[in-house]
Amino acid sequence: EYSTIVIGAFGLPRIKSFSVTGESSIAFSASGVPGAAIGVGAAADSNIIRIGRGGGAVATNVRVGVSALQNNTTGSENIAIGSALVSNTTGSLNIAMGAALGSNQSGDSNFAFGRLALNLNVSGSGNIAMGVNALANNTVSDNLALGNAALTFNTTGASNLAIGASALNLNVIGNSNLAIGYFALRANTADNNLGIGL
Repeated sequence: EYSTIVIGAFGLPRIKSFSVTGESSIAFSASGVPGAAIGVGAAADSNIIRIGRGGGAVATNVRVGVSALQNNTTGSENIAIGSALVSNTTGSLNIAMGAALGSNQSGDSNFAFGRLALNLNVSGSGNIAMGVNALANNTVSDNLALGNAALTFNTTGASNLAIGASALNLNVIGNSNLAIGYFALRANTADNNLGIGL
């Protein structure tokens, strides 16, 4: 049995039912109005926001969003906000906000913030991407991209650090590069380079 509070017309609360045995949920809903489902097993109207554990009901996961962590099975200690970590199944210790880390399945310890940040990462671990399209095509581990379009086209290059919009943007396979500044080393494809500024 669940505890349920329903927000009615004009945002005024009315208690639909209230009894606590086991897990509890709060459903905010009204006919034709977007609602929210909070907790394991919570239900609301069609246009919903879910807050809870996500797929697999792993106690250490937190999700806010309809599709966040929806395919999770055993991944733990993840935080997903928005349509983040949608494909994650076993990956753990990930934090994603926005439409980020969408393809991640088993990668661990990744942080992605921004639309399509680390979007194609499936199993890469230890990556940090902040900004629209930052590390969007990445498939490997240990890269850091701060800035819109930083390391966007990187696929197999590892141990790169890009700070600034479009820094190392076209790098695909280059490893161990450091680029700081707007468009720094934008067209680089080689290893062991340092670029500061344009």
